Amino acid sequence: MDNKALIRLGVLIVVVVIGYFVKKERDKKQAKIDSIIKKYSNKKKAKLITKVTPEFKEQQIEYLKDLINLLINEEKSNEIIQVINAKIKANDYYENWAITNELLSREVQNHNWNHNICLYGYFDWKQPSEDLNHFIVNSLKYNFGIEKSFDSIHDLDENRTIPDAFPIYENELEKFNLKLRNIDIGGDCYTIIIVKNENLNEVEEIIENIGLKIEVVRPSNWGRLNDI
Repeated sequence: MDNKALIRLGVLIVVVVIGYFVKKERDKKQAKIDSIIKKYSNKKKAKLITKVTPEFKEQQIEYLKDLINLLINEEKSNEIIQVINAKIKANDYYENWAITNELLSREVQNHNWNHNICLYGYFDWKQPSEDLNHFIVNSLKYNFGIEKSFDSIHDLDENRTIPDAFPIYENELEKFNLKLRNIDIGGDCYTIIIVKNENLNEVEEIIENIGLKIEVVRPSNWGRLNDI
């Protein structure tokens, strides 16, 4: 075999080897993408009731008002309930209705934010733990009269995600006889609440009555969400 043939053979072998490793890396990346898609496509979806009766909706709203009364003081809960009542009066409907339409409505969230009420913290799963820290500090201050900084307790850069930081805040709030919990609404967002220990059982019961679930949040290596 002459030199030219050897060179061509060598080039062919190199091309085949490179092609093999490129394909292997591409297949590896695709497998990772497929795994992520499968993970989120299998997530529990929020129940959508195509139509509800006026009686059912009224009962659900009463449960929601009871929940609000257990999470924040009477004055602030009355404010939020007035916002909900005004929203319902302006646009009362029964098709494709769910209790989250009221709890997580733009009107409630805006009032919650603009008036430092801190009924709950509503976060996308990608939001940093710094946002959770902000909610907890303000909630302690405005709802429980507790001035508390967590700067020395953990590093926000190290515990960057809400699941990473959640157990740390959970342990700290236990010192004040408070529970940190997430209301699972069936999506990729967190609805974080702070509950007095003595109110936890009642809060759990109400949340179950409105078709949702209360949970703790954990880092991915613990399982993203763990039932209480």
